[in-house]
Amino acid sequence: MVGRRGLHAGAGIVARMSVIDEFPRAKARTLRFTCGAPRSATVIGDGSEALFLRSDGPEDLVTALWLSWFDADGRHHETKLADPRDLLGAHADSEDVPAEEKARRERAREGGTGIVSYSVCEDGDRVVFTINGRLYLTEIDWNDEMPEGDGAGDDGTGDETGDGAARSRGHVAAPDVATRELAGAWLDEDPALYTPVLNPRISPDGDHVLYTTGERLMLVDIGDWPDETDSRSRWRELSAEPTEGGVAGGDGVAVNHPPALRATSRQREEVEETRGAISRQREEVDETDSRSRWRELSAEPTEGGHEDDYEPLDDRVTAIYGVSVEDEDGNPAENTWRIGLAEFVAGEEMDRYDGFWWAPDSHHVLFESFNTADEPTWYIADPADPEQPAAGRRYPRALTRNADVYLTALTLDFDADGRYTGILANADVDWDNESYEYVAAVRWTRGHDPIVLVQNRRQTRDQVLQVTVARPTADHPFGSTHVMEEHANDQWIDLVAGTPALTPDGRLVSAWNDMAGDTNRLTVDGHAFTPLGWNVRTVLDVTDDDVLAVVQRDARSFDVVSLGYDGSTTPVTTTPGVWTASRAGRGIVVSGRSMAVPGVTMEHSLAAALDANDGSRSRWRELSAEPTEGGVVGGDGVAVNHPPALRATSRQREEVEETRDAVFRQREEVEETRDAVFRQREDVDETESRSRWRELSAEPTEGGVVGGDGVAVDHPPALRATSRQREEVEVSRGAASCQREAVEVSRDAVFRQREGDAAGVTSAFLAATIANHAAAPGFTPNVTFTRLGEHRLYTAIVAPSANSPYAHAEKLPVLMKPYGGPGFQQVVAAQSYYWDAQWWADQGFLVVTADGRGTTGRGPRWDREIFENMKDVTLADQVEAVRALPDAVAALNADGESRSRRRELSAEPTEGGVVGGDGVAVDHPPALRATSRQREEVEETRGAVFRQREEVEETRGAVFRQREEVEVSRDAVFRQREGMGGAPIPAPDLDRVAMIGWSYGGFLSALAVLDAPDVFAAACAGAPPTDWTLYDTHYTERYLGLDPAVYERNSIVADAPKLSRPLMIIHGFADDNVTIAHSLRLSQALMAAGRPHTFLPLTGITHMTNDETVAENLLTLQRDFLKNALA
Repeated sequence: MVGRRGLHAGAGIVARMSVIDEFPRAKARTLRFTCGAPRSATVIGDGSEALFLRSDGPEDLVTALWLSWFDADGRHHETKLADPRDLLGAHADSEDVPAEEKARRERAREGGTGIVSYSVCEDGDRVVFTINGRLYLTEIDWNDEMPEGDGAGDDGTGDETGDGAARSRGHVAAPDVATRELAGAWLDEDPALYTPVLNPRISPDGDHVLYTTGERLMLVDIGDWPDETDSRSRWRELSAEPTEGGVAGGDGVAVNHPPALRATSRQREEVEETRGAISRQREEVDETDSRSRWRELSAEPTEGGHEDDYEPLDDRVTAIYGVSVEDEDGNPAENTWRIGLAEFVAGEEMDRYDGFWWAPDSHHVLFESFNTADEPTWYIADPADPEQPAAGRRYPRALTRNADVYLTALTLDFDADGRYTGILANADVDWDNESYEYVAAVRWTRGHDPIVLVQNRRQTRDQVLQVTVARPTADHPFGSTHVMEEHANDQWIDLVAGTPALTPDGRLVSAWNDMAGDTNRLTVDGHAFTPLGWNVRTVLDVTDDDVLAVVQRDARSFDVVSLGYDGSTTPVTTTPGVWTASRAGRGIVVSGRSMAVPGVTMEHSLAAALDANDGSRSRWRELSAEPTEGGVVGGDGVAVNHPPALRATSRQREEVEETRDAVFRQREEVEETRDAVFRQREDVDETESRSRWRELSAEPTEGGVVGGDGVAVDHPPALRATSRQREEVEVSRGAASCQREAVEVSRDAVFRQREGDAAGVTSAFLAATIANHAAAPGFTPNVTFTRLGEHRLYTAIVAPSANSPYAHAEKLPVLMKPYGGPGFQQVVAAQSYYWDAQWWADQGFLVVTADGRGTTGRGPRWDREIFENMKDVTLADQVEAVRALPDAVAALNADGESRSRRRELSAEPTEGGVVGGDGVAVDHPPALRATSRQREEVEETRGAVFRQREEVEETRGAVFRQREEVEVSRDAVFRQREGMGGAPIPAPDLDRVAMIGWSYGGFLSALAVLDAPDVFAAACAGAPPTDWTLYDTHYTERYLGLDPAVYERNSIVADAPKLSRPLMIIHGFADDNVTIAHSLRLSQALMAAGRPHTFLPLTGITHMTNDETVAENLLTLQRDFLKNALA
């Protein structure tokens, strides 16, 4: 029976239900509420400036380039640098981007238009980007005169900190900004040579731009040249005689060219004939192998140019490398080679989108080339337009061949004015690419040669290679490599973005799957320095002092943390959420989402003063101030606005002041005794087994644990370890102590002057929130976080909102809404992850998302539970979550708010709990419930409920209390139900359970009704990978290996005859990631088995459903389907 709150709804109820009703359309029109939100921030210069992208409004898809900056008085400004509408006019709203750029955006899941990415030089005063396939340059020129007015930015923001804020080395006036197109007539007159413009990257010195057309690597000189009467005289012949295997340089030293680039005498003749205008090199590695005929193109500039206030660029553009393919008769053939691009699996699965890299000195380049000739050719067609031919492309299908990937190193030559004059040296990078065929990452640190991470096909081994570029020797010639580090794992090695990397002083920072510690950690020169229990997800910045990284201290939160090589930790964000950051100099921009606010928060912070002897960007000092509401009063009495993660409340300040000494004493005691906590007490009677708490290096037995000597140790019933509990203790033991250390370090960083600072030196933060113009859905998700089942699955339960017609329903059908697959998770501390779920809940469902085994955040052993068995394990966890749901909901309703307010107990134990100071029984976790024997012990040790007879046990009690407080604090954050008004969660109706999902979630949804029809009554499967042999190599083989039998066992097409429940399949014809062949094969098998089902093919839709109408209608169509199926 569904309860309703009357027919005469108030205005608030009507308004709330109106935004719920409008949610599908609003979500579609606002690109999932991202339009108008700031993103893609990069801190530049001394940290007082940061670039970011943002459109002008909540429904504006056209993204512009912006600058956040502080002036010398500490005031904040936002300046629009480049607006596509100003540059293109009416054409800005109708995108016409090259097919290759569309593919890159699909790989990066980029849904916006306008300026969607950019490249900035080291000084931050030049930025390049593309719009509609055209190349643009923005130049930022800072003035030295103070502007009139209040200093507000273009949108009226500014003056965030007040006129009295501590002065920084910021700017005294707004910059002059000029944006111009870097392509004129030369691009339009010969588009075959110069286009498309893909992935432009500016050199660190800001004088050159490289981009690729896919077949040519193009260099554009943008430096300031002195006036010349004939600028074309810069195009000069290479002063070299051809040698066998290379070209003799001007100094007579043979330059070793890769085989595909070796000069022939015919090419030398061409150079002689075109001297002064063209130096075109053309060569063949093998006359019979036309695939590898690379050319160095130094083409003649065209006549004319782009006529405006700037010098024409036709003599500033050079095609420095290219490839053409001819058949045996010399005729053009299919070109399966690409240059300067990342191959498909690099972009789709490795998050590597670049195909060339500048050296920090701007004189060397490393670029990728790949050949897809051995990959299968797949065709994607639009059946709605039969006149349009199918588009063919190479696809690295699992268990088939990958593209052959190569790297080439170049040394570029420039004259005294910065003009490109040719290539001094080039060579193929030499490594065992048959054994290590994947190029996973490339990093280049100033003062060092580049490093490359390569993986074997199975991803069980990798190598970190350093490429000799800057200082070749006879033993280490140009382009040679040496192995810096190797790693191995029996299942697979995880890729961690930002690794490997070199510190400025040359130490190697790498990712490490610590299987013994069940933690994804970082190492420096092979030594682990990040805490156990803290899983590192992304490395953001590397200095000589620390690594700035995204870390999961709790599986539901992606925190930004400074990780010192000495093991110290300084959390930058303390509010749970999904965070990232960029930093440079004294500045940092932190951005992300949380449960506290609906949209993206982006804050630019600047340390206004630093010790003269310390230029470190990773150590923030105490504010010499008293806290104020919303900030801290600086030394001059002016309130300084701090980022949320660093704002101090009066209560927090008082707590820190009151407990500082005690904390440090406790910390010393913990450090001294932490290893003794789980070991046998030395002075305890050997026969008194109930108090012999030893460090367990054993497997659990029934009724106890086998000690290191093989003798079963009888533990009190309330504390007997199961294998699951023991795993949790082992993982949380390190995590709890490390979290405590992090809290202390963070407090020390915020509230106490850093050791070594000169006396009397003070510093202050300048901080400002970058404006967010995005729309919000108008409601707050009614989320309860909990753990379900034997595997303690992190789970989010979304119930109907307080004003929903279903708010007081006694029982509701259950909608499972998982992703459920490897490499991703959905139960996180960010509102936006639950907006869809809230809409579904207000349609009359109890919506449940459970992250099962294989999802990220819980350590490498958890991740690898699915190895070679994704199908069975991921479905089993969803079944486990469903079956555990009734008891969990009942417990949550019974506990109410008491579960989020556990107290330190000064009480007498009762059966099943402890009586609090007010006489109310407080329910403790089973492992802490007192038995009568324990009560006797409490009586004997009056006044100390959990205190044993010596200091070790006393400390143990303190540790457990602290751990309990951490858990309570997490519960308060993660399990508080917002908007419920105390209403209980409706009971789940397990006779009506459905599942919806997309991609792996679609696979899991179809699998649910095929293999568990007794649990799941209906499903909607979006873009499901039904046959894993149809998916790509890098993803699929990581989890399923190379045995075809494993693929057959994990696919669901053969399960089609089992279907007995309603199933809707949804798939886009234009999906080039999970192709529609997956759904067609399943549908065909269902038809052959005579099993009715619903199939929605979507014309023109890729793996992202960005079409407004489709995105809106998909929600309502699925709702109606499930309502009918569960009726």
